[in-house]
Amino acid sequence: MARLVEQELKAKPYERTEERQAYRNGHREKPLVTRIGRLVLEVPRVRSG
Repeated sequence: MARLVEQELKAKPYERTEERQAYRNGHREKPLVTRIGRLVLEVPRVRSG
């Protein structure tokens, strides 16, 4: 997921570019229940700026 965010923002973490669309804003937890058990995914947050 981190690579997808990087592509969407058009910048790596802490990188300043003219093309930058938004900024990272931490992550949120999303529970996922499977046959094996419960997983907690860390979904990146993005804010426009």
